[in-house]
Amino acid sequence: MEYVDGETLTNRLKRVGLIPPHKCIPIFKQMLQAVDYAHRNGIIHRDIKPSNILLDKNDNVKVMDFGIAKLVGEKGLTKTGTKLGTLYYMSPEQVMGEKNIDGRSDIFSLGITFFEMLTGQLPYSTDTDSDFKLMQQIVENKLPTVKKYYPYVPDKVDEAIEIATKKNRHERFKTCEEFIDFIKYEVIEEQESASKRRMTIAPVENKIKIQPLNPSIPNNINNIKESLSGSFAKASVLKRIGAILMDCFFIIVALVIARLIAQSIPGTKDKIILVIFALTIFSPAIIMTFFRDGLRKGKGIAKGMLGLRIIDEKNRSLISKGKGF
Repeated sequence: MEYVDGETLTNRLKRVGLIPPHKCIPIFKQMLQAVDYAHRNGIIHRDIKPSNILLDKNDNVKVMDFGIAKLVGEKGLTKTGTKLGTLYYMSPEQVMGEKNIDGRSDIFSLGITFFEMLTGQLPYSTDTDSDFKLMQQIVENKLPTVKKYYPYVPDKVDEAIEIATKKNRHERFKTCEEFIDFIKYEVIEEQESASKRRMTIAPVENKIKIQPLNPSIPNNINNIKESLSGSFAKASVLKRIGAILMDCFFIIVALVIARLIAQSIPGTKDKIILVIFALTIFSPAIIMTFFRDGLRKGKGIAKGMLGLRIIDEKNRSLISKGKGF
């Protein structure tokens, strides 16, 4: 007998709990290939279970105990007087004692084993000690999906286990080779997509876009200054013209009054004195007119410069905030 430095699949599952798909599927494909080789040579195993699968340190598979007898009598008996505890992995036709057992019975047992490898547990309720209830589950109850216990299993693998464990053997895979063909491309696709996902993960980039300031803002400010200066200049000219007209009006009024007074006085010397007197009386009004005009001009210029400063400061604030006009 060949010595294999390794452990049974049963011990592996006890040690690690479950085997993730990227490790489990290559191991299971070796199991399918080994059993397929036996089937093609006319041998039906009839007792596929984790304790009959041996794994070396490199996860190479050895399938043991070929050719034992089909189920006879009580639970777990595949050979008279030997209790192997294999009822959990038996096909419905084995449990029902059918005579024409073929390779599809091994495919069912492989499906149950595959389920346990991926989930770390059997698809049946193991809380009962009743052989009848367990046999009833095997024959009648639909198996839960693998994803119920381990959601990261590829969809194709979950579907493959469902097909392999059909109650009606005519609905299962006909051969182990068909089983392999059903999952092999899915495995490659899953591995490639996982690799691509790892390669395409990138840090999140800052999506905030900083809008550049409007380069025309300084020009806009200069334009406003020039426009305001022109407006102030026009207003200043109009005010000056108005002031001159007002001054002329006061002078004319003063002269008219002086003339009327002078006409009422007979002496020429006295008339000159009255005119000078009249001009002296109305001169404060004329002076006030010019003074008032100057005040108005000064206030206007001051207000204009203050307004320009306020607008300029506001524009600077807007520029600093990046809003512009």
